[in-house]
Order: sequence, then C-alpha cells, then structure tokens
Amino acid sequence: MLLPKKVLVIDADHTALFLAHLAIKGITKEVQVQMAQNGQDALNLVRTDCSQEQCPTVIFLDIQSYHRDEIKFLEELQNAPNLRHLALRIVLFASTKAWK
Repeated sequence: MLLPKKVLVIDADHTALFLAHLAIKGITKEVQVQMAQNGQDALNLVRTDCSQEQCPTVIFLDIQSYHRDEIKFLEELQNAPNLRHLALRIVLFASTKAWK
C-alpha cells in the first residue's frame, strides 16, 4: 500500500487534531502530520511547503468549523496559479454533530 509522506489536518478543535494525529501515526510512523486550526493557517502552510517542493499529498478538512473559512480555503487552493496544478487529495469530514 502506498502511504502519503505528508498529511495536513485542518480542524478548529484541539482534541480532534490530537486524535487525528494519533490515528494517522498509529497507521504509520513514516508520515509527517501537520495541523492547522483554520483555513488561512492551512493555506499559509500549503503555500510555504509547496514552494519548497514539500506539499502535503492528503488534506483532511473539517467542514463544520466555527471559523467558516473552509470554502475560502478550497477556493484559494483551486484558484492560486502556483497551487491549482497540484495532485492533492482532499478529504472532507465533520467532527461535530451540528453546526455551531
């Protein structure tokens, strides 16, 4: 099985980030796990890492964050000339039961 080298998890909830980190590291210790609490921080990480040829290959994005900038993150990722060509896998999830 081919596993990603770098994963980015975006969630406003500290506990969800911690659990995601544990779960991913439980599968393989070889993967680098980055965490961001909102779309803007995530976009900054992706821009920095991709400019250094170290893009995450998988992004887990909580779509029910209270920051409400998830759609903006996706739009920026799609529209940025230096990022839109990337072969990223984006997994959308909801770590809460209801919108806050």
